[in-house]
Amino acid sequence: MKQAAKKHLSEGETLERKPRVLVFDQDSGDLGRHSEAFEAQGFAVRRCMSVEKAIRYVERKRVDFALIDLGSPALEGLRVLKHLIRYNPCVPCVVTTRSGDMAGRREVSTMGAMECFEKPVSGADLHSVIQKYLASLVKPRSRRKSPGSTET
Repeated sequence: MKQAAKKHLSEGETLERKPRVLVFDQDSGDLGRHSEAFEAQGFAVRRCMSVEKAIRYVERKRVDFALIDLGSPALEGLRVLKHLIRYNPCVPCVVTTRSGDMAGRREVSTMGAMECFEKPVSGADLHSVIQKYLASLVKPRSRRKSPGSTET
C-alpha cells in the first residue's frame, strides 16, 4: 500500500491561513468597498449578498470577523448575525445600517455586536475597525535576510 505523501515543515515553518472576514451587504457598491478595505490589509474576505450563502458559509468555515449590513426593510442582515452568533459566538462583529434605524441598533447591541456604523461607512471608519479588532490577526511580513548579511 502507498502512503499519502506528507509535507514536512522545516523548523520555524508553519501552515498559516489568512484570517477570514465575512462581509454581508446586499448593496453591491458597499459590498465591494467594504471588502476591498479588508483585502488590502491581507484578509481572506468572503463577500456575500445572499442571506442563504452567508448562512451556509458560517456553518462551514471558521470566521475571524464579520461586517454585516442589517439591510432593509426586512433586516436580512439580522438573520445572518443571529446565525453567526449561533455558530461562532465569540467572533467580533460590526454592523452597518441606514440612518434612523434605532431599533435595529439596539437589537444588534444587545446581541453582542461590537459597534454599529451608519451607512455610508467611511474609509477612516473601516480602517479604525481593522486596527481595533483585527490588527493582532495579521502578522507583519518579516524581511528576509540575504545570505551572508549580518545584523548590527
